Amino acid sequence: MMSNLSTLMPVSPDMGKAYWKQSRFERSEIDEEKRLITHHMIVPSIMPGTIIFVHGVNSEGEWYAKAEEQFCKGLNLRLGRSDLARSEYNPTTRRFYRARENNELFASPVIPFYWGYKLQPGDEQRYPGIYHRDDKAWGGGPFQNGTNNLLQFWQDGFRRHLLGGVVDLQALNPEISRQLQDAPPRGYYVHAAKRLANLIDTIRSDFPNEPINVIAHSQGTMITLCAMLYVQKRPPDTVILNSSPYSFDTKVTDYLSAANGDADVQTADARRNTFWSISKKLTEARTQYPEKDKYDHECGWEGVNGITTLHVHVDPGHPQANSHVGGLVDDQPWHEHEHSGRDNRGKLFVNFNPADRVIGVSAVAGIGWQGIPSKILNETSPMFANVYQRVFARNTTVGDRSNYWFNFFNLTTLRQQVESRAGGVTTGYGAPLQTQGTYLQTFDGKPSRDFWMPASPSVAGVVPELATPTDSQRVWINAPVVPDPVRLGSDFQEMSIRFDGVGLQDNGAQAHDFSDFRQFYQPVDVTEKDVCGQAVTRKETPEEVAARMAKYGQQQIAQTNHGQILEYDGNVSHVLAYDITVGFGHAFGDPAYWNYLKDMADWKISDPYYKTGQLPDIGGYPNGLDTGTNKEQREQQARWREMWDKKAPAAPSDDAASGFLRSR
Repeated sequence: MMSNLSTLMPVSPDMGKAYWKQSRFERSEIDEEKRLITHHMIVPSIMPGTIIFVHGVNSEGEWYAKAEEQFCKGLNLRLGRSDLARSEYNPTTRRFYRARENNELFASPVIPFYWGYKLQPGDEQRYPGIYHRDDKAWGGGPFQNGTNNLLQFWQDGFRRHLLGGVVDLQALNPEISRQLQDAPPRGYYVHAAKRLANLIDTIRSDFPNEPINVIAHSQGTMITLCAMLYVQKRPPDTVILNSSPYSFDTKVTDYLSAANGDADVQTADARRNTFWSISKKLTEARTQYPEKDKYDHECGWEGVNGITTLHVHVDPGHPQANSHVGGLVDDQPWHEHEHSGRDNRGKLFVNFNPADRVIGVSAVAGIGWQGIPSKILNETSPMFANVYQRVFARNTTVGDRSNYWFNFFNLTTLRQQVESRAGGVTTGYGAPLQTQGTYLQTFDGKPSRDFWMPASPSVAGVVPELATPTDSQRVWINAPVVPDPVRLGSDFQEMSIRFDGVGLQDNGAQAHDFSDFRQFYQPVDVTEKDVCGQAVTRKETPEEVAARMAKYGQQQIAQTNHGQILEYDGNVSHVLAYDITVGFGHAFGDPAYWNYLKDMADWKISDPYYKTGQLPDIGGYPNGLDTGTNKEQREQQARWREMWDKKAPAAPSDDAASGFLRSR
């Protein structure tokens, strides 16, 4: 299994370094009266655990740098320390530097996980417009290949033409910023999930007590959920799903886009059962917590020339052991503080954003947009006792309360000012004037038509592209409160921008996206009449494409709001940083081992699939994945009806029935 997931030679941690801290001389104090010299040493704090980031499709972790900075800031606040700081980012390689110029590791608990799709020979012809760099790879793979359930991981990719070519989805696509083209089979998702599981198992094998947290976004949440089914050791302590496309309901588009129709569509029950299997497995992080680590390793550090050093290790059973993880918070030891010391082990968090224009698409409508349905997660749902949910919505506050219902819409009664020339409340002989009305408003008091801002475009000018919750839809918010709740302003829901990014202060991110779009754009069909008046179809000329790109670049496009949970100031540092598990993290202690873990997490460094382009056999379904499909469910229901019909007593004949009635 290892050879299919990593090309690296296994590295065992040096426990003499991992469990020992090298302190350095700071200053000396001389007490001449007592003839004593006191040397003050700086003893580094223990890393509070490990945090693994997992990105989604069409991505190389663009949110990683800001999220890492915010997690470090938030953990400093939570633990009463000041030393944690994010790694330096190289925008050219889209990777983080491993160490400072003096070879000292950046004091960050984050391991960035990278995955993607490697083009096979012939892919550029099979999948026109498929994005790739010079290395024939693309981080996260094609955006249109995302899924809303795990069963799709073992199925074919996105298809542009449906119903035997009758329906062309690209022709119906109202968005100019993305072309919908065929995409490859999704087995690379399974491979990425196995790599993530292998990374977690590796840390667990070497450090059974290591606090491990997985922070996933978008399709990365699906990779993470699938990885939980492959984890062999104790699962991560905490998993946080942000903007997840996972859906508990089947949709017509699931059937239309499936190669085998209903035979490929996972049932609603199967989706719920799969999610339950994963959440149940995560409880093992709490119930199967092992004995405390043994701290009997000999020191593996050597002294530093010219510097007085002292090497120390901390027994977790010592009364003051927690002081090496954090300090005082509100004049209390961090582990005794109501919020800082919160135990999050075995918990699964779901964070959603009602303004997410990626997950809010009707064909997806995932839990990252509308949350977990109330029939599944509510105040009395023991099935998901370890699942916690937060809503991140414009003009609302996050983390100020818990255990309440969030309504997407509210009925509001407004009184109206009424005037009558007669001075009364009636006119003529008619009914009294209406002086109040009931209106449907969004959760933040806007007219219901402004749920989507800008408004949803329409497919074929008829069907809204974006879904809208029902008038009475609500979801249960049960995530714990935080000490400093975050107020999300109206700017949390971003508005429109120029497609080409001109004038934006975003370090060139949108301009880069437009450049990719222009590079891989596929000319569309143009129909015109020839000299004989006959309709002729041809492809756009290069000149026409250039003109289209110039026109598109100046157009306004709606921002997706897809990364706001992890990128909006305060969300991570003041909310998510309190939702992860913290404790004694020793994997960071050995620099060589820590860098080995980072290499394992980067598919461009260690993944044989990236190096050879040959995807290993993904195998069958893992335990915990309910593979029930709509076709199987329909066939089972038919068998039940047939069995019932055979057992049911025969209905009386008309003659017998009429005779019975006459006898009455």
